[in-house]
Amino acid sequence: MNTYIFKLFKNSYQDVIIILFILSTFFLQVLHGPIIILMLFGLFFKREDISNVKKRISIYNPSIWFVIYFLLHLFGLTYSVDQNLGWLDISMKLSMLVFPLFFLFTSKVSLIRFMYWFSIIGTLSVVICLIIMAYKMLFLNHNVLKSEDEFSIFLHRSYQSMYWCIGAIWCLFQLLYFDRKIMNFCLTFLLSVGTIFTYSKVGILCLLFSICTALFLLVFRFRLYKLAFISSFFIILSLAGINHVTKKPMARFKVMINSVFTSSSDKSDSNNIRLTVWSLSIDLIIENPILGVGTGDIKHAIKNRSLILGYKEIAEKNFNAHNQFLNSGVALGIPALLILLGVFVSGFTFILRFYKSRLVVGLILFSIFLFMLTESGFERQAGIVPFTFLICLLGCRSFDSSVIPENQNYESE
Repeated sequence: MNTYIFKLFKNSYQDVIIILFILSTFFLQVLHGPIIILMLFGLFFKREDISNVKKRISIYNPSIWFVIYFLLHLFGLTYSVDQNLGWLDISMKLSMLVFPLFFLFTSKVSLIRFMYWFSIIGTLSVVICLIIMAYKMLFLNHNVLKSEDEFSIFLHRSYQSMYWCIGAIWCLFQLLYFDRKIMNFCLTFLLSVGTIFTYSKVGILCLLFSICTALFLLVFRFRLYKLAFISSFFIILSLAGINHVTKKPMARFKVMINSVFTSSSDKSDSNNIRLTVWSLSIDLIIENPILGVGTGDIKHAIKNRSLILGYKEIAEKNFNAHNQFLNSGVALGIPALLILLGVFVSGFTFILRFYKSRLVVGLILFSIFLFMLTESGFERQAGIVPFTFLICLLGCRSFDSSVIPENQNYESE
C-alpha cells in the first residue's frame, strides 16, 4: 500500500506543480507560495540516484548559478541598512534556491508537456482579455487600446507580454515542424496579438525577431518560397490591420528611436527615464564595485543619487535600475552581475551542447535575456518565479531534450 501511494505521488505531483505554476503565471500569483512548498515537500519523496545528481552539478547548469546568486543576496544582508526590504527581497527570491534543488533531484519533467499547457493557458488568458476589451468597447464605449496598461488585466504588461511571446515562439516552431497546423496557427496568432496589444517594446521585438527567424528557415532551409511569400503577406496584412486599430505600438517605437538617436527634452518620457536610471546605476556600481550597496538598499541608493543630481521625478517614483544586470551590480557589486550573466551563459552553453532543438529553446532564453536588459525581472514575484522555473527547466538535462522529432533533422548538424 505504501509503495503504491509513493508511486502515485511520484507520477502525479510534478503534473500538479506544472499546472499550478502555469496558472500562477497567468492568473493567480497567490499560488507562488504553495508551489514552493509543494516543491520542498516533493524533494523528500524523490529517490533520485545520487550519481545522476552529481552529473547535474555542472557549470553548464543554470541551476547552480541561481543558487550562488541567491547566496550572494543572503550575504548582502550582512551590510544592508534596510533589513526589512532586504529580507523581503530574500523571501521573494527563495524560489532561486528551491527550484534549482528541485530540478537537481528530479528525473523527469517534460518540457514538451509543460510548454503545451503553457501555450494553451496563455492563449486562454489572451482570449479573456480580448473578450473584456470587446465588452468595454461595445457596451461601455471605452476604448481600451488607447491606454498602455488596460489590455493586460492579470499582470504588469511587460511581464504579460513576455509570457505570451514565449508561448507564441513555441507554437510558431511547432507550426513549422509538427502536425496540428490549424491549432498551432491559432495559438500563435492569438498569443502574438496579445503580445502586440500590451504595447511592450521588448515583447514585440522578441516576437518579430522570432517570426523573421521562422521565415528565414522557410526560405533557406526548407526552400518553401511560396509558403514564405504567403506567410509574409499575411503577417504584413495582420500588422497593418493592428496598426489601423491602434497606432500605439508604432508610436512607442518612434519615440524610442527618437530618444536613442536624438536628444529629446522630454524628461518624463519612459525611454529617457530608463536611460537616466541606467546612468545613475552605472555610477553607483563604479562607486561600490565589489560589495554593492546591500541587498535591501538598491532603491534608496538610486533615489539619493537622483536627488543629488536633480532628477526629482525619478526620486519620487522610487525606481529600481530597470535592468536586472545593473540592479544586481548596484545591490551586490560586479560579482553578482557576473553571476547573473553566468546563469544565461551557462544556459546558452547547455542548449548548444545537449539540445537537438537549439533554435526554439535558444530563442526563448534569448527573449528572457533581452527582457532582463530592459526590466529588473528578478525583483518582482511576477518575474522571479516564472523566469527562474523556466530557466531551470531549460537547463535540466533529465527531461526529453529533443523537442523536435529526430526524423525532422532539426538543428542536428
